[in-house]
Formats: sequence, structure tokens, C-alpha cells
Amino acid sequence: MAKLLSEDPPLEDRAPASAPVYHIGDQICRNSAARFWFGFVDELIEDFPQCDAAHLTTLSEGPLRRDQLRPHAALERYLEEAPAQDLEAMIRQAAAELELFGPPGSVSVELKHGDESIGQYVLPDECVDTEIFPYLLVWLLEWASLEESHWNGEHVVGVVDAVEPAYHRAYHLDFSLHNQHIREGLMRRAIALNFHSCGFA
Repeated sequence: MAKLLSEDPPLEDRAPASAPVYHIGDQICRNSAARFWFGFVDELIEDFPQCDAAHLTTLSEGPLRRDQLRPHAALERYLEEAPAQDLEAMIRQAAAELELFGPPGSVSVELKHGDESIGQYVLPDECVDTEIFPYLLVWLLEWASLEESHWNGEHVVGVVDAVEPAYHRAYHLDFSLHNQHIREGLMRRAIALNFHSCGFA
């Protein structure tokens, strides 16, 4: 995965790494959410060794839902249920909404060492924005085996343990999600992510 916070360019002479595969409980995960969360932790450990937690904050429309785990299925259902209109009309409507409301907002990140703040960042919009973030967030809730009925509570906590056998890495993520209602349909979501990763033989 591309670096999210670090500005160092990738080494050109490094051979491309094989895609990681994560074992989480009885699941085998290689989707974008797994690559985002565990790749993010790998970057923090490698480039910010003093960091032991990251706080991610963004605004989000609508509730967190289980169908966000499978965005393709949700899109197919939307297209089936949407009123019949031609593709050109849909593109014009999307362009008008983009001009009116502007592009999606950003996801901010604060790096922490204990209670001390050690850096403030914004995730690159081309990688993650306010519209994409809920689709990544719901996977943490799913991996932590939390009931969907709890996902939108004011305070949600969970733990995720994972192993990447090919790279001999084990991960422990301990998170706390705060959902704050701003106005109708708009939520402020702040997740405090504490992490630990180690290699094994």
C-alpha cells in the first residue's frame, strides 16, 4: 500500500512485494480494508516508532451499516431500486451535486505517544476521504465481532487480532470509536486506535 503519512518516495529498486493476506479469527482477509488498516499500522511502526496510537477523525453521512462491508452489493441494490433514468442524466446530477457541495471532506489523523500529541496529518484524499472511510471503518467493527446494532452507539470499543503468515507479523488493535451526532444525517466519527505489531519466527 502507498504511504499515507510519510513523504519519503518508495525505493525504485525494491522488488514489488506480494499482496499480504491477513488471518483474523477464522477469516482470511485480503480486501482493501485489511490492506488499509494493517498497512497503516505498518507505516506507523516503521516511520513513527515513537507513536503508539493514532486518532482518526472525520464527518460521515448516515449510519454505519452491515451492507457497507460489501459496497458492490450495495451499489447493485441501489441501481435496482433507483428510478429508471439514463446514464447521462445520472452523471449530470452527480456533477451538479459536486459543484454545489464540493468534493468529499478529508480524514484527519493525530499521532500520539501516551497522552502526548506528536503530529497532525490529513490522509491523502486520493486514498481515503469522508465517503470512503465508513467502508473501511465497518470492517474493524466486523472483525471485532460487534453486533451491528451497537455500531452507531455513542461509544463503541473493540479489539482485533490478526496474523500475516507470509511476512511473519502479528497485530493487536485496540480501538475506541466515538459517534457524535452533528445534525440530521451527519455524524462526527472519531476513532482512537492503539496498536501493537510484532514479528514471529
